[in-house]
Amino acid sequence: KANEVSCLLIQRAAKVCEEKKASCAIVFQYFHTTVPEARKEVELLSMCARNTSLSLWDPYEELEQMKKTDPKKYEALFNFHMTPKGNLWMADYIKNQLKAHSGG
Repeated sequence: KANEVSCLLIQRAAKVCEEKKASCAIVFQYFHTTVPEARKEVELLSMCARNTSLSLWDPYEELEQMKKTDPKKYEALFNFHMTPKGNLWMADYIKNQLKAHSGG
């Protein structure tokens, strides 16, 4: 049921963005304990957005790479939810995505 509601919200957001001629994105943010487990839900939500103009920004690969190469840095991003360091990391991730998608 939650995924159905999420899909409806995604479709509504896409419609508003298209009406306003705005570039919009969905940014996935994970809880520490749900990074691997949330992949199924992210895949379902991605399917809902696939035929829309919405960009999907998912830091999963970056987080998994960090977990392998720098586990202490990875752990510092979370205290169940993201810590201030984690929020700063997400802000930087979003900044980089904005640059990449705006050509700047």
